[in-house]
Amino acid sequence: MNTSKIKPYVPALAWMAVMFVLSTSYFGSAFTKPIIGGILGFVGYGYDASSLNTADFFVRKSAHVFIYAVLAVLWYRGVMKGSRLNMLKAGLTVLLICALWASSDEIHQYIAGGRGAEVSDVILDSTASALAIAVTGFISGRKKKNAANKRRFNTYYKDRRLNF
Repeated sequence: MNTSKIKPYVPALAWMAVMFVLSTSYFGSAFTKPIIGGILGFVGYGYDASSLNTADFFVRKSAHVFIYAVLAVLWYRGVMKGSRLNMLKAGLTVLLICALWASSDEIHQYIAGGRGAEVSDVILDSTASALAIAVTGFISGRKKKNAANKRRFNTYYKDRRLNF
């Protein structure tokens, strides 16, 4: 079996395995609320049930954004290395992968029990993925443009001498 075709995608696939574990009932609000409450108590913030619920909500949604942004970057890098797609097609392919994974993740949470499935999470995850793809594409496009300009400059001035 030729593993060189799979190699660029291994980090993204490994990250998806981590995400699968994190979407089980073991990592629901019942797990995160005591941790967040402990942190709030440690820093001296007096909280009630309402503020703990609000903090838990923001931490969990921020985690969605972070996790799916990382997933999108890993898939984008893998697709750009492992295929011959241009940046736009690679970005759209990765966005489709991330949106499908977000949908299947919510279905998994619903089936696993102890967690809720929300369409708003799929929208949030897909939006985070799209933004990460756009930023990664912009940065990699700038690097390619700068490398091309440097090659062009070096080729032009390679055989010319400056006479002062």
